[in-house]
Amino acid sequence: MLERRVNFNNESGLHARPASILVEEAQKYKAEVKLFKGDNEADVKSILGLICLKLRHGDEVIIKGEGEDAHKAVDSLGQLMEGKLKLLAYKQDKKAVGEEIDEELSKYNIPNPAQVINMIGRGVKKTMDSLGSDID
Repeated sequence: MLERRVNFNNESGLHARPASILVEEAQKYKAEVKLFKGDNEADVKSILGLICLKLRHGDEVIIKGEGEDAHKAVDSLGQLMEGKLKLLAYKQDKKAVGEEIDEELSKYNIPNPAQVINMIGRGVKKTMDSLGSDID
């Protein structure tokens, strides 16, 4: 059995989004990988198990792996937990927000720059006409 100690580095703790990233990464490997915090343990391929560990920023955890690709799995998960996880969670958050914004904006007709310039020109002409000025 391969073992690695790491300090969990994610200011918001281990909630659903970062846990889903760990599960997704663990599922890439055939190895059985478990995460230990004190006397508690969780299968890293189980999102509910990970969330139940209630990991907080700075917690020391032990990653244990067994199987043909355990070394790769433990190293990859260790790197995620030591710092890359917060970057990936941030990226995932941005993507979710971007999709939400795209969905909201798709309800509106957003003019292209040429249309905007045309609208401004019409607005200026209308204003000048209302003031009695001839701009033609």
